[in-house]
Amino acid sequence: MGQVLFAPELFNPILRGVGNWRTFAAVVDASGHGDYTQVDQAIDAGATVIFVKPGTYSKFTADVANLFIMGSGRGTLISGGVAGHAVAVSAADVTLMNLAAQTTAGGGQNYDAFNVSARTNLIGCVAVNSDRYGFSFEGTGDDSLMVGCRVIASDDDGVLIDLDCENCIIAGNRIAGWNNEAIDDNSGTSVTANLNDETV
Repeated sequence: MGQVLFAPELFNPILRGVGNWRTFAAVVDASGHGDYTQVDQAIDAGATVIFVKPGTYSKFTADVANLFIMGSGRGTLISGGVAGHAVAVSAADVTLMNLAAQTTAGGGQNYDAFNVSARTNLIGCVAVNSDRYGFSFEGTGDDSLMVGCRVIASDDDGVLIDLDCENCIIAGNRIAGWNNEAIDDNSGTSVTANLNDETV
């Protein structure tokens, strides 16, 4: 297994939108020792900087622009169950950091651990298990960034980049446990430089 080298300037998009973030911070804690017990409650309340403590949480949709949501790594697990994407992003300039997500087969449809349809930064996130794609970039997810993330298991592609989703940077990730392709890049315009192997 080789080493992936890339220029630091590729990661300038991490800072995209920082100037627009409000200073309101919310803590989400499943045990009840925070401001909210679920991520969607914090989003609905207008929080734009959200910290999620270790625990298991219900699926959520990031449907407000300029959100920053940070978890505690694999200990912060978002579960989509059998009836939806675990984490869906539909608003631009969302940054997700250190979150883990999973979906479960059996609901009659297939869902992603992370489903992105707007410009998003994904940093250090983990697709623990997915009954479709670990990470999916679709629709208007152009110019998205995915760095330092992992796919542990997915029933289809580890990462899907849709035909209409262009100029994404997918680099420095570990992709494993996929059944179709590690990265299915249909855009032809994205930068992909990752460690793709069968074991993590």
